[in-house]
Amino acid sequence: MTAPVWEAVADARGLGHGTAVGDDAVPWAPPDDATLLPGLMSAGSVVATIEQIGTDAVRAAILDAAAPHRATDGSYLLASAFRWVVARR
Repeated sequence: MTAPVWEAVADARGLGHGTAVGDDAVPWAPPDDATLLPGLMSAGSVVATIEQIGTDAVRAAILDAAAPHRATDGSYLLASAFRWVVARR
């Protein structure tokens, strides 16, 4: 959601006074597969998927999805954003 949308949500909940909204870049740069895989395979939803289809299939799917973000030295750069809202009643 964009800042105006978050501000509207805060206003609708009676939290609009003094609302601050922001997006911060949160890049993650694992140096190799050995760091990438545990970092992505430990989430609860991934653990459940591992139980259903197996570790090897999940590992292969993650490496395939991460391939476009892999540098020639084997490291990765995965970009994401942390969106936050601070409001008070």
